[in-house]
Amino acid sequence: HQNLLIVRLAEFEGMFSPPSIDKILIDSSKGAASEWLSGFLGKAGVEAEEVSVHASALNQNCGAGEFSPTDTWTWEEAAKDSHV
Repeated sequence: HQNLLIVRLAEFEGMFSPPSIDKILIDSSKGAASEWLSGFLGKAGVEAEEVSVHASALNQNCGAGEFSPTDTWTWEEAAKDSHV
């Protein structure tokens, strides 16, 4: 994947300007990319920080496995939940 990204970055450099922000935040959900993507982007001149490595379980207490298409909840209910 990294070799393909090198090719893609080279193609995009001619079409787009670099990001105008100082740093981008990356959430790779503690997957394989969390170990290399921010470093890879840094070598390409894009400062990036992987944030999922600092988080507890991404879906801890979220109840995602219990969702039903007919479920509803308010913003107030969601704000009271202990999900990450």
